[in-house]
This record gives sequence, structure tokens and C-alpha cells, in this order.
Amino acid sequence: MKIAIIGAGPSGLVSTKYSLDEGHEIDVYEQSGYIGGTWMYTDRIGVDEYGFPVHSSMYKGLMTNVPKEIMTFLDFPYPKQQTKSYISQQEVIKYFNQYADTFHLKEHIKAIYTQTLWKRVLIQIISVL
Repeated sequence: MKIAIIGAGPSGLVSTKYSLDEGHEIDVYEQSGYIGGTWMYTDRIGVDEYGFPVHSSMYKGLMTNVPKEIMTFLDFPYPKQQTKSYISQQEVIKYFNQYADTFHLKEHIKAIYTQTLWKRVLIQIISVL
């Protein structure tokens, strides 16, 4: 089965991993071009070079407000060297990238930068339904 997953944040990564495990053909569409979803920090504001609004829920120096032990993917524990429970946004992003690298997820992620491309992708997805 062909599956389109929108977003390469934590939910998208886990959905991709488990869908691949089940033998599905996966394409992940990510607007930012980066892994992390709302965990990705940027200090940019306004709109990007493609006309999309720039948004970040993160701020410089952010630390998690829940222990990493609660945020851990079931099949991928944090490295044992990571002894702190409350970690930085950068450490969370590093963890997501390690997960994606370990399970070869990045090869399925397609960056979609323009509204025209998003429209084409959505039309293709809808036409399959």
C-alpha cells in the first residue's frame, strides 16, 4: 500500500517507521525540509522565500518541561550518556535525527517548499482516495 505522511515531526517519524515495518511504500512530505516538526527552532519571522508563513513554537534556550523518559520512542531509548531528564530543544532534535538515521527514514522525506508543489501533492493524494 502507498501511504503519504504529512510532516517529519515525531508523529510523522514514528508513523513512517512502523508503516515501513509493515511493508508499505511511504512518502513523507515536510514543508520545512527539516526533521523535528514543531520542535524545530528558527528565529525567522514573517514569510519565507516561498511565501509560507514562518512559524516556530520553540524559543532560544528552551528546555523540555517533561522528562525525556516520557518523550522516548518505545523502540529507541535515549543514549545512556544522556543522564539529564530535562533536555534542550537541540538535544530533542538530535534524538529525532538519530532515530531517522537508525531506521533509514530520511530517504522517504520529501521537502515541499512551494504552494504549487503542495497543491500537486494534495491532488495526487486525493486522487488515490
